[in-house]
Amino acid sequence: MVFVYRAKTRFLSKDALFLEKLLEQIFEEKLLIESQISEKYFIYKAALCSKAKKFLEEKGFKVYALM
Repeated sequence: MVFVYRAKTRFLSKDALFLEKLLEQIFEEKLLIESQISEKYFIYKAALCSKAKKFLEEKGFKVYALM
């Protein structure tokens, strides 16, 4: 699953929490089964808070910057 963030504003910890809750809702609604997703990617083209990056990495996301 790939999430792309392109904005002029910084991606903060609260945004990372929202992203995680969104993913949980997808699994709860059974729109996707967790075993169907082998990798989770977060690609960003904005400033990224170090706490948000750490949180996403702890949740299993691979975090990459977009140039």
